[in-house]
Amino acid sequence: MHSPIGIGNLPLVELLRSLDDTPWHGFLVADSDDFVVLHQVSSRLDLDGYIVFRREDVQSISSDFSRLDMLQRALALKEQFPKPLRQLALGSMRELLASAEAMFGVVVLTEELVDPDAVEVGTLRMSTEEAYALRRLSPEAEWELGGRSYRYRDLTRVEFGTAYEQTLLAVAQQREQEAAQAEAVAGKPEG
Repeated sequence: MHSPIGIGNLPLVELLRSLDDTPWHGFLVADSDDFVVLHQVSSRLDLDGYIVFRREDVQSISSDFSRLDMLQRALALKEQFPKPLRQLALGSMRELLASAEAMFGVVVLTEELVDPDAVEVGTLRMSTEEAYALRRLSPEAEWELGGRSYRYRDLTRVEFGTAYEQTLLAVAQQREQEAAQAEAVAGKPEG
């Protein structure tokens, strides 16, 4: 069995924030003075993308918790191992979003203190030092222009690389390719 500290020197941890009732589980793959990044363990007991929290919201991070052995065994049986993100920029929220989007195509953004039930999936279409606007990706995998700008300081959670938003992105890209092909065919002169 794997050592209790994790796999390949990446610790499997339980993280609790002041904003949550239940803890998060995952491999601690990166951190900075401002952010903590987990390769997260999903409710299906597999690794499903990455999640970033503001360090100021984190109450505790523990590598010794009640579910540790079970999670290690489940991931080992599924042959799933954490992958660090060396290209992820953690200097600011703006840099974090840009680097995550460059790697995964879309990001999932949550402003839990502004609206705890709202989650936005999309790409940045405008960004300043303080704020950004989104090209939103709907649950129907359709691109929409967001109607408002958001403040970086309101973001409490960022996710990327999960199966859900990667599937939405793949469907949207397939639709775009089909539309471009249909337009190209329609624009060809008859020979």
